[in-house]
Amino acid sequence: MALNKLTYGNIICLFLLFALALTSCKSDPEPQRKIDPGKLKEPLIEVNRRMTESEFTQIEDFINRYNWEMQASESGLYYDIYKQGEGKKAKAGNRVTIDYKLYFLTGDLIESTEQGEALSFVLEKDDVIIGMHEAIQMMHEGGKGRFIIPSHLGYGLVGKDGKIPPKTTLVYDIELINVK
Repeated sequence: MALNKLTYGNIICLFLLFALALTSCKSDPEPQRKIDPGKLKEPLIEVNRRMTESEFTQIEDFINRYNWEMQASESGLYYDIYKQGEGKKAKAGNRVTIDYKLYFLTGDLIESTEQGEALSFVLEKDDVIIGMHEAIQMMHEGGKGRFIIPSHLGYGLVGKDGKIPPKTTLVYDIELINVK
């Protein structure tokens, strides 16, 4: 099996097997060997690079499938502000109120504010994913935008409450209702 054809699951399994092999116990008492972190650094960087490349390839495929014209920020957040708001621009410290729909890259709806009330939080202070803070600060009150949030700006390696798996790219459609 060629390294470039490995899936996330295969890469993680290989890494875990490698780590298990290095740390497995023997029946003979033997001095414990220390793992040189320098020897693991490069392989781990390579695995992370391949996983990141794969995620961004999936994002690009998604954007092309829907013919969206999006820009990417330095952090890797993709965005399209398709309705410019005319109100106050959101910035760190503002309390914002938004309506949103959250999707997987498959197009399946995960959650939305239609199922409850609008979401209100303080930018750069409240416990909302990093990508959401960045996305909202690109908008003006009354604006609407689409945002594709890579996993490192979303719920990362842990996911969310069994609802969002680890390493999941998120697609938000957001309306910025209020900025205070």
